[in-house]
Amino acid sequence: MDLTGLASVQKTKAGKFSLGMGQRLAIAAVLLGNPRNLVLDEPVNGLDAEGVKWVRDLCRNCVADGRAVLLSSPLMNEVALTADNLVIIGEARILRTGTVAGFVKEHSRHLLSVATPDAEKMRAMFAGSTRTNSCASRSRSNRRTWN
Repeated sequence: MDLTGLASVQKTKAGKFSLGMGQRLAIAAVLLGNPRNLVLDEPVNGLDAEGVKWVRDLCRNCVADGRAVLLSSPLMNEVALTADNLVIIGEARILRTGTVAGFVKEHSRHLLSVATPDAEKMRAMFAGSTRTNSCASRSRSNRRTWN
């Protein structure tokens, strides 16, 4: 209970727990068996910032202890802070494997999106920039986006 941060509420009925506390309780139940492999499905769902850090540290510590951790998450920023290797699964198949760093490098780009009522003034401001490589118009409210 101490490991999961639930010691202070150990006499509370689980049905009264918040979503985040329920997540911690579920992880605590899994850890009772001291498993060699952990499969965590969106473990940070419902957790506050402290809980998210706790899950991240727990995963890292389990790996350091020689356990395998499979963590599913739609939050790529959280995956990048937690995992070393990435497996992308879709339609019941492994679509891609690799390192998180490699995936982020391959799929990241510098982008600035600007919404302005005066697109021509904004275009003039960026006209001399060598880093501005395109301008895409949006039809609603005469907004434009520069990459």
